[in-house]
Amino acid sequence: MAVFAASIAGPFEFFHQKAIRIPFFLIAGGLSLLNLYMYYYAKRRRQAPSARWRMQPLSLRERRTQKIQLYSSLLTLGMIAADIINHRIHGFS
Repeated sequence: MAVFAASIAGPFEFFHQKAIRIPFFLIAGGLSLLNLYMYYYAKRRRQAPSARWRMQPLSLRERRTQKIQLYSSLLTLGMIAADIINHRIHGFS
């Protein structure tokens, strides 16, 4: 398995350059934060007193979709943080 991973890593080393990696982090992190804000805003709007009279419970599909969006955003931010910490610990550029 390690031989396979080492042989396939060569062509993808281009994407691990700082000039490529940092803008991808900024875009992914920004979109994840936007997604979290939209999640918070929708939840807050649904719980507003003016919306209570017309509020219907979310369907199972809508709840599942919201959970997937929430967890994928948090996972993205966690992966970005882990990569930044990994590069600082190991001294990668």
